[in-house]
This record gives sequence, structure tokens and C-alpha cells, in this order.
Amino acid sequence: MLGTPSPRTGLIDFECRLFDEVSASLGEHELDLVAGRWFEQMAEHGPEHIVALATTQMELVATTQAVRSSKGRLTAFAAANPRKPRDLAHVEKALVQQHIRGLVLYPSVHGFRLGEDSLTPLLEIASTLRAPVMVRCGLPPAALRDRASTQLDMLAANPLDVAKVADRYPLIPFVISSFGAGFFREALMVGELCENVHLGTAAEGAWRRTLTHHHNLEDLAERALGVYGAERLLFATGSGPAAPGWRSDHATLQREALGALSLSPADRALILAGNAQRLLGL
Repeated sequence: MLGTPSPRTGLIDFECRLFDEVSASLGEHELDLVAGRWFEQMAEHGPEHIVALATTQMELVATTQAVRSSKGRLTAFAAANPRKPRDLAHVEKALVQQHIRGLVLYPSVHGFRLGEDSLTPLLEIASTLRAPVMVRCGLPPAALRDRASTQLDMLAANPLDVAKVADRYPLIPFVISSFGAGFFREALMVGELCENVHLGTAAEGAWRRTLTHHHNLEDLAERALGVYGAERLLFATGSGPAAPGWRSDHATLQREALGALSLSPADRALILAGNAQRLLGL
């Protein structure tokens, strides 16, 4: 069974994206200003740490710069695209050198299936380092969906594929983001099968409209708790680079939903921070 440490922080957001391709192309001073606005919002609204996703090599450069100036408030995850070997090599180097702490995979956007040989060396390194691997299943975020255009492969979006690699790499903490982003049932099935799979709680996006049964946020959290338990749920807002930046409104809704479920203080603390603290080594 996974450990249950007492968190030293009150709120850790496991899925944000600070920069897009436009803002990541700015000069160093402008990048510092963008990061500074995020730090101000964090100070105002309460998340003491966030996982910042970088979806391209340019975003990775900007994000790692922000991490260096964050005084420990940011952890970087980088997208690994096996269809771009050169970018994959950069991500591998960043992981080994500990410029990033984890990986994020977009199978439907990048058009690959989990378990492809091209990802094996990187997953071997992640296994050695116990580095978390987030998998964006289901409907991708709108900005990435537009970038993929006709190359989007929804056959690669099923969370059931995560079971293949989770079983092969039991030392890697895998994270299915956004309740499966439309594949909620499948995300629950993977959680039932694989103890090293976790579930992110970001719940905004078009995928909510695709659920065949009405699920409000409280319903999603209750069903997820029944399978994953408090030890494998990770609070996340999915905040992005567009205004208003860090989504305190999303955080409020999630806290209210968790409050309605009569969770113990210890379980609530695990979801909001403790599990992330353990996976990130904070």
C-alpha cells in the first residue's frame, strides 16, 4: 500500500501550464515578468507549489527558467514526443540532469500509442529515478487540439493503454489527468488494475459535455475515491497561460466537492498536497 505522509504544505497543484508558444518566445526579462505574475497569484490564492507542464521545447526552456527563479515553488514536467527524436533527446537529458522532475505524454496529439519502442529508453530512466509520468488521455486541451489539427488520433486517447506501461514499469507513478478527460469509466478501470496509477482532479473542459451520464464534480470525486482511495488522487486545476492564470475558482469548487464527501482531515490533506509531496519528493 502507498505511504501516507503528513504534508508540510496546504495545497499543491499537480497540473498547470505557465507558457504557450507565444509567451515562451519572449525575451528573458519578459519571461521573468510572466513567471512573476504566476508567483503573485500563488501568493494571493494559496497554492504553495505547482507542477508546470511544458508541451514543446521552447516552452521547456521558458519553464525551466521559471523554476530557477521560483525559490522552490515550481516543479517542471516536460512533454515527451517519440515522433520527434531530437526533442525526445532533450527531454531525456533534462530528466537525467534533474532540470525536470517528470514527464507528460500526449498520445492523441502526438499520434503515438503507449508502449511504442521509441519511448522505452525514457521510461527506463523514469523508472530508475521514480519520476512521475502524466498521461493526457481523452479530449486534449483546446489549444493543443487546435495545434494537432487533422493529426489528432483519438484512438490513442484511451486510458486503458496506460495499463500496458504501468504494469511493465511498476516503479513509475503514472498519473491520468483530468479524471480521464471523457474516459472516466476507463480511468476507473485502470485504477482498479494498477496500484501505481494516480488520478488528477482537473475537471474543466469540453470533455465534461461528452459524459453519457450526468456527473457533477462531487460525483466524479466520490466515484474516483471508491477506486483510487485518497492515497492516489492528486489535486489539479489545469490552469493555463491564458488569463486569469491560476484558477482559484476551480480550486474553490474542488474544495467544496471534497468537503461535501465527509472526508477525514488526513484524507483531504493527502489529496490537496500530501500525495503530490510524496511523488515530487518535496
